[in-house]
Amino acid sequence: MAPKETSVLAQATAAGVASFLTGVTLYPLDVIKTRLNAGIDEDGVPYDGPMDVVKRQHAKKGFWKGFYSGIEVKIMQDIVRSVSFFFVFATLKKAYTKKFGKIGVGQSLVLGYLSAVLNLLFTMPIEVVNTRIITGTSSGSTLAVLRELLNGGGFGQLYTGLRANFILCLNPAIKHMVFDQVKAHLLKGQAKLTPGQSFVLGGISTVISSSATFPATRARTLIQTSNLPNGKGKGLNLGKGFDVKGKNVIQVIIMILNKGGFAALYKGLGPQLMRGVLASALLLSTKESIHHHAERWVRNASLIFKSLSILLLLFLTPNRRRAGVNKQLPSPTPRAG
Repeated sequence: MAPKETSVLAQATAAGVASFLTGVTLYPLDVIKTRLNAGIDEDGVPYDGPMDVVKRQHAKKGFWKGFYSGIEVKIMQDIVRSVSFFFVFATLKKAYTKKFGKIGVGQSLVLGYLSAVLNLLFTMPIEVVNTRIITGTSSGSTLAVLRELLNGGGFGQLYTGLRANFILCLNPAIKHMVFDQVKAHLLKGQAKLTPGQSFVLGGISTVISSSATFPATRARTLIQTSNLPNGKGKGLNLGKGFDVKGKNVIQVIIMILNKGGFAALYKGLGPQLMRGVLASALLLSTKESIHHHAERWVRNASLIFKSLSILLLLFLTPNRRRAGVNKQLPSPTPRAG
């Protein structure tokens, strides 16, 4: 495997490991911010704030079911999202650099956006399942919720809120553009960012990107927790005159504005930023730390795979052809002295 290919695979591997660790650590915050984005509980009672979500979840479901229900889906989503995003982003950057040279701010933003859009193909079905489980609009296993969605509205139901996600694709694009540009400036004279620098830079880039796109985040949550088209699926009771079924993201944002004013668009922003800053900071700083180890793991795995392939070829090749195969094996390097 070529060094550049190894580096891309190492980035994807590091991103996957970092996403797993981050997802497990911060999942309770994800539950709180998602329920605040929805605005109400399963019974249609509005939330007063983050602590109200904590009290109700603990009182109704206990600690594990209240704050870790659906964690396996979320971890799967985070790993798939991070691995595919970093892999696609690194591949696009490599192709662009090879053809056009240095990547500027605008080019980095466009490449990040394209990476995030391509990522939706793999991550959106998992995202919709996770949102419905967290908000209580669906229950059961991942496969049971997938069946409910498919039976309730067909394959397209797995991509509910797609238009909102086209807007939200700017979020990782902005975040990684800010991170990469500032990182390039800070790396002058040093080999890599320190964990502290990565943590702070990850937090700052997340605040900027999350604040810019939060209204679309709120609208997406409401769209994904609405009733299914066939009327059989459960949806959140958002109140009289507030039916988001069949509405696009712009229409839902206007409905939120009309009902609750500008502040309603940012309901749940605090926990969202807290979760987002901690998650991105931990993800990016952990990824930076793991990346160098991941490169060594990938190189070793590649060498092992090549060696096993040659041994298998030797085993399957008739004796009269083995002499030719043996010529492909590298000669042992004599020890000095």
